[in-house]
Amino acid sequence: MLLGEGVVIGSFVLATVGFMWKMSNDVSDIKKQVTNDIQHLDEKYVDKDICKVIHHQTSKDITEIKSDVKCLLRRKNESS
Repeated sequence: MLLGEGVVIGSFVLATVGFMWKMSNDVSDIKKQVTNDIQHLDEKYVDKDICKVIHHQTSKDITEIKSDVKCLLRRKNESS
């Protein structure tokens, strides 16, 4: 093997190892970011059943408030 061929093969091996090391680090960083994003989504996610319960309760509360406002308006009109 000539010196030139050795340099070329050595450079190729070194470049390949460097590329694989860089890709490994990039994949590790992407994995960390995806894991972090998934954790944030889990914190913000509301189960559908819980949403139904909250929506139902809010609807009942609004109906009650509307009834109370109507009653107060009637009382005000009667006293005037």
